[in-house]
Amino acid sequence: MAVLALCDDDERQLQLAAKEIENYNHSLSPDETRFTIRPYTSPSALWFDMMDTHIADLFLLDIDMPQMSGIELAQKIHDQAPASLIIFLTSHLEYARDGYKVRAFRFVSKSRLREELPEALRSAAAELKRIREYIAFSAEDVLVRVPLTDILYVQRVDRKLVIHTLSQGILQNNQGIKEFFDSLHSDHFLFIDRGTFVNVDHIERIDRTDLTVAPTKERLAISRRQLKNVKESLARFWSL
Repeated sequence: MAVLALCDDDERQLQLAAKEIENYNHSLSPDETRFTIRPYTSPSALWFDMMDTHIADLFLLDIDMPQMSGIELAQKIHDQAPASLIIFLTSHLEYARDGYKVRAFRFVSKSRLREELPEALRSAAAELKRIREYIAFSAEDVLVRVPLTDILYVQRVDRKLVIHTLSQGILQNNQGIKEFFDSLHSDHFLFIDRGTFVNVDHIERIDRTDLTVAPTKERLAISRRQLKNVKESLARFWSL
């Protein structure tokens, strides 16, 4: 079971979306991920709850809302919980460019809700399963368990492996960098030079020969040998 926060200032549209989510839940087999709905007609109310706790695994947001747009709300959500998944409901696909700036997972047209929402929810459920994957390893004689999505980047520094994470700070262990990379079993990590690999989910931008890590705004150099591969790989991930 996963929690879905649904926000639309139009009560009728909110009920239509909620109905389609319930229909999707009823269509699933017992072992598939269902969504519990937390409905909001006010983005401010959703954000108020979000400040107290991480209220949902997935956010389904109307883009065009008064006082606070879905884009503005999505940015606040990502600042609070960077790994959150966001699907936008919209009648105006021209908003898509702005939506991708806040790392929208999907866009669903309100006029094609029944056709498009089930696929978006199924894809989100698969992504949530990936997000919940962990790796356990020894960090300075302490066994730690870290979500893969929590890892920002990993560097080989002298004879130590330095693992930069969102919630546990900087961790160190004695594995080889290639050995640690292979143990993640994920295509969301990318070498940018011989001694550094980065979680592509946390890359904000590339400027010539370096990149910016979104949560910390750190800039990391990309080697000339890896530059072409990094750009091509990010283009695939960002669907450019």
